Amino acid sequence: MKTKTILETERLIMREFDESDLCEYIELISDENVYKWLGNRKQKTSEEARNTINYFIKEFSKNGIGVFAVISKESKKLIGQVGVKYINELDATEYLYALDYREWNKGYATEIGKNFIQYYRTKFPNKKLVAIVYPDNIQSKKVLSKLNFEFKGQKEIFETKLDYYEI
Repeated sequence: MKTKTILETERLIMREFDESDLCEYIELISDENVYKWLGNRKQKTSEEARNTINYFIKEFSKNGIGVFAVISKESKKLIGQVGVKYINELDATEYLYALDYREWNKGYATEIGKNFIQYYRTKFPNKKLVAIVYPDNIQSKKVLSKLNFEFKGQKEIFETKLDYYEI
């Protein structure tokens, strides 16, 4: 069962995750080029990937917002994720995204970011949105700049020093 489109750009669809996304999601986050920039920088097991998708589904049904699957209109495949997650350590909502390594350098990160942030601002006009990124993730820093995030310094989060941005 594929869920309905939430957001759409010329090239991409953003929709709720569902359980049928599991195989493609495992492929996405099993690539070292991708997972080295996510969370604890470790490859997820199939069970951890399943738990992550179930978390995304649960959060969306509870809050009407969360992390969406990013689908290529051309290939009809899951090529990434985009959304928000509340971070207790920051007492703030984090903007996050990840794309299949084979889809990098096509402008997708900026495309989904602009679209998602506009959607988020419509739903939650007064909520602060933050982003955290590993200091050596130059590509994501460029994307965050294009999305009008401002670098505010470094913060110790999840026992790691990360660059901290606000919009």
